[in-house]
Amino acid sequence: MTWFACVLALASLAGAAPEVPLDIDEHVVRYRVPGDDLQDLRDALRSQALSDRAGGSHGRTHSRIRIRYTPHPVSGGCSAKDAGVALEITTTLPEWQPDGRAPAGLVERWQAVAAALQDHEARHRAHALAAARELQARLAKLGVQPDCHALRGEVDRAFLRARMKAEYRDARYDARTRNGLGEGIEL
Repeated sequence: MTWFACVLALASLAGAAPEVPLDIDEHVVRYRVPGDDLQDLRDALRSQALSDRAGGSHGRTHSRIRIRYTPHPVSGGCSAKDAGVALEITTTLPEWQPDGRAPAGLVERWQAVAAALQDHEARHRAHALAAARELQARLAKLGVQPDCHALRGEVDRAFLRARMKAEYRDARYDARTRNGLGEGIEL
């Protein structure tokens, strides 16, 4: 390696933002939906949608972002030591379990609806993941703040911005798709 290449490599390392890990804890919860004909299936889904299990709809993706860091006084201010982001995602989806033998046409229709619902919830998952990654990047770029109070303020703003962006994306997506109805999740 030439002297010039070594200087460039060291300069890029010196200016590199610290690594901020992202830990993802993800779960899929399925709830039973009985019914052997279309009306029974619709009634069962409606009763489940009104329960807390699915958050008022047939499927739901709930996410929670957390930050960890230690304010670390340094020369010239305060930096975030041991920063990290944790993302918890729980997706709740229905699982049809007919009591008897269901008509083939209903089975095909259910499979299409279930696939559309899973895709819809995957988009909500993607919004949560994007928010967590944006927060991760912002924390990595914080650098040294004037003091630890200012550092806490910057971290809080980064967290609030990421959370609000995810909520906005979800709300806009649900409005555009009418909570998935425009994507084929209506039985």
